[in-house]
Amino acid sequence: MAVVGIVGMIPGPIGMAANLVGAGIAIYQGNYVVAGIMVGAAIIPGLGGILGKVVGRGAARAAEVAEEIGAVEGVATKGGAGAARAEATAAEVVGRRGTPIEIQPGRNAPGNAGGRDYTGHAFDRMQGRGQTPSVVENTIQTGKTTSGSTPGTTMYSDPVNGTTVITDTATGRVITVW
Repeated sequence: MAVVGIVGMIPGPIGMAANLVGAGIAIYQGNYVVAGIMVGAAIIPGLGGILGKVVGRGAARAAEVAEEIGAVEGVATKGGAGAARAEATAAEVVGRRGTPIEIQPGRNAPGNAGGRDYTGHAFDRMQGRGQTPSVVENTIQTGKTTSGSTPGTTMYSDPVNGTTVITDTATGRVITVW
């Protein structure tokens, strides 16, 4: 996707084609905001180059700030491959729909978000799939409700978001999400 974005900055039909390919990839991955930006860059002459410069400057500045304050662990600093690295914290690594990542089981502790209790496993799954507590809550509030496969559990399914949530029927605690 990075190569497509770089090629998309080339003025003319090559950049336009690259931006349209990038939009198709973004739609496939479920990233509709990026798809819209890429379609706009394909239609409006010069927008691809402008967006590339703005995003490039923003990413470079973000890396500088992170390095200055030491807030982002697991990111190489100016020292390159030999620079000291620490293990990234759970909150820094997030997958997304269409490109989930594996989160080591037990990485997240149980907790509460938005007034609802979650198991650590549920937080692990949400993090790996880029699902927020608001998506989980929406699935519980508006999704199709059925009995879970384990006694004492309830399954909520939201075909619009492609999300399924399993809760403890007695407590409402979120057990897992996919």
